[in-house]
Amino acid sequence: MRESPARGQSMIEVVVAILIAGIVLGAMAIAVVTGLKSSNYAKNQAQATKYVQQAIDDIRTIRDNVGGVESFKCSGGSCPSSTTDCQVATSPCTFQDLFYYKFPPSSGSTDYGSLSCDASACYFEFDTSGSSLALKGISSTSNPPVTSVPIADDNFFSQKIALSTSNSGCNQKINITVTVAWTDQSGPHQAEAQTVLSDYQQQVSCG
Repeated sequence: MRESPARGQSMIEVVVAILIAGIVLGAMAIAVVTGLKSSNYAKNQAQATKYVQQAIDDIRTIRDNVGGVESFKCSGGSCPSSTTDCQVATSPCTFQDLFYYKFPPSSGSTDYGSLSCDASACYFEFDTSGSSLALKGISSTSNPPVTSVPIADDNFFSQKIALSTSNSGCNQKINITVTVAWTDQSGPHQAEAQTVLSDYQQQVSCG
């Protein structure tokens, strides 16, 4: 018995309807996934920006309170009074002592020991082990050097604190760049901010 043309046409309409429904559902699924990714990115971006601003505020507080800088001291056993013979060590200096330094050091210099530096800056992290917040030089002998560390209590993000100067030593200003980075399903991302800190208390004499 031959099928009627109407029945064949109905089968085609069903197949077309299924295809259209599949396309629509696929588009809806893509839209939902994209929306979730955008939402997660916006959430992480906001959190990273918060960490960046908090880090800059904390560094200003360390400077204003004449806070410490751990693991950064002159090899002679005292805090710096010049730009010579200074390197990573075990005892703290004050933030103002950093104004004596050139960041990064001159090419080929070994004055800063294993302090993590590259061609553009030297890198620090926060030290929360003491009674008050301090900066600590990242120690690295690898090439390229270690420049960032996980954020305490939130290892999803890593933080980079870069110090750089424009003068050859004994600076009145230090350029601070804070970068917070994370990686999700769509790849690596980062939030960054810069500020310039001055020795407004004039703790360092560059005479």
